[in-house]
Amino acid sequence: MKVNKKETEKKGKKLAKRLNKGLGGKWTVRVWENGGWCYDVHLGSISVHETHYGEKYSYFALVSGEINKANYGLGAWTHNNDSADTPEKAVNIAMESAQKYVKNLKEVLDDNISKIKS
Repeated sequence: MKVNKKETEKKGKKLAKRLNKGLGGKWTVRVWENGGWCYDVHLGSISVHETHYGEKYSYFALVSGEINKANYGLGAWTHNNDSADTPEKAVNIAMESAQKYVKNLKEVLDDNISKIKS
């Protein structure tokens, strides 16, 4: 079944409304064509994507390395490809992954800074 742009926008708006209610903020929808209509919803630097195989739906989230710029193909500095059964869980997974990444990066920088001559 081929999905059109209007149906895709409707699905995106439904997901944004769910996240607005459940997580707060003002999640917005982005729709694009890539051999079929696709969408994600984003809030600041976080984007949530829905995937499905047959009737099974899952979600994953990306955290961009730029303030208030959701990942649009480039610049996602951390994410966890583990899918979740709800978009809320996907956001939590991505945020935890981002926090671990930042902590590890700080440790690497602190370790290497001490080795560099000033």
